[in-house]
Formats: sequence, structure tokens, C-alpha cells
Amino acid sequence: MSPRVIAIRCITAFTFLLFLRPVQAAETFTVGAYNLEMYIDNVAMHHEPKSEESRAKVRESIKAMAADVLAVEEMGSTNALAELQSSLRKDGVDYPYSAYVSAYDTNLHVAVLSRFPIRSQKLHNEDKYLLHGRRFKVTRGFGEFEIEVNPNYRFTVLAAHLKSKRLMAEADESEMREQEA
Repeated sequence: MSPRVIAIRCITAFTFLLFLRPVQAAETFTVGAYNLEMYIDNVAMHHEPKSEESRAKVRESIKAMAADVLAVEEMGSTNALAELQSSLRKDGVDYPYSAYVSAYDTNLHVAVLSRFPIRSQKLHNEDKYLLHGRRFKVTRGFGEFEIEVNPNYRFTVLAAHLKSKRLMAEADESEMREQEA
């Protein structure tokens, strides 16, 4: 049986893959990704937490995207994720399901917000790669999330945020990003 076409409106450039499975009852839904640019709740890496005005702009952008499933990058702590979910709910955007990837980078993480149940998750937060004879950890990890749109249809989101382009003494950042990918 070949998979039926599901209408997916891509909202923004994103770093995740959808692995579609055969569908019995098609339904339209949206999937998006958003780099929150340091959505932190404590000072980290010489950055202050976002102001209330900046957080409101983030919520406004998320609301405008109207994604049913949203992968977010540069999420701070689990408290910052909970605050974002709660604030979005107050603004009329309810994502009752979420998942969070904690990895080597202790400040910035990957997360998924969803209107549909997240049925399973596989965290790739200990992955390593070899570069010029040295072993490196994947900086922010990857999350593999199975989302159930309805009882007859599930899909997998692979959410990732590669190492920053910030220069590092240990290795070339472009090569590191390539190896993470």
C-alpha cells in the first residue's frame, strides 16, 4: 500500500524530517520550526533572559504560524518551556503536549510543542562523532518524536539544532556542524 498524500504547510525553514506512514483517514495539519534565539530564564553565556516585550513577540510569531506541531530551538530550561506553554495558552494558543531534549549544552535545548499527543520519544543526547582523531559530543542533541494526529495516523519529527557558528579553539565549527548533521 502506498502512502496517501497529507497536506503539510511548512511555515519556516526547519531542521527536522517527517517520516510519513500509510494513512487511512487523511487530515490537514501544520508543522513548523522556530529558533527562539535564547529563550532563557537565567543569565547564560553573557545573555540576559528575554524581556517581557520580546517574549510577547515570540508568542505573537508562534500564534501567526498556527502550527499544530512546532519544533523550537534555543529553548532554555524546562521552566522556560513551561512558561512559554503557559503564556501561549493565556494568549489562546494551546499546546497541551511538549517534549524536551537536554544534552551537552546546558543552556540551549531543543523542544517540541504539539496539539496532538506525543506517543513516543527517542532522545539522541549522548551521540558523539569523530573529527580529526578527536571525539566530540553532539552539542544540543536531537529529538525523535512520534506524533499521533488521529488513531489512524502517526508521523515522526526529528528535531535538531546544530552547533552554533561561534568559533571554537577545539575545531572548525563548520566541520563540527557537518559531523553533527
